[in-house]
Amino acid sequence: MNFTIKNALSPVKEGYTTLDIQVMGGIITQVGQNLNVIGTLIDGQDKLVLPGFFNAHTHSVEKWQRGIIPPLPLELWLAHLCDFSPLDMERVYLSALGTGVETLLSGGTSVVDHLVLIPGQELETIATVYQPSSGMRIFYII
Repeated sequence: MNFTIKNALSPVKEGYTTLDIQVMGGIITQVGQNLNVIGTLIDGQDKLVLPGFFNAHTHSVEKWQRGIIPPLPLELWLAHLCDFSPLDMERVYLSALGTGVETLLSGGTSVVDHLVLIPGQELETIATVYQPSSGMRIFYII
């Protein structure tokens, strides 16, 4: 898909400037002012463009614990965490999928995920969770 965003706002050191962005085949090919329209024209007037953000530390499997574990000292909190960690592939997959969706919806394009691996199924866990079709850059810490 080819398109050009015209007159979008971009933050600079002192305020904002307007710029155009050309995208060809899903890749940003040019950024500047007064660019020729290639493909579909998207009006960027009064719209802010920002780079994709990087979530540098998350634990996708902890999605299941939100609001469940009471505020406790770390050692006690970790004991509760182990009780709720998903140990089946479907829940690990759904955790990672949900984390990916939340990251994309909040402007993130990359994520570092500290996985909890299922004992004896480490490679299967990574293969199940990794979603190249999301378009995100995903890094797993194991």
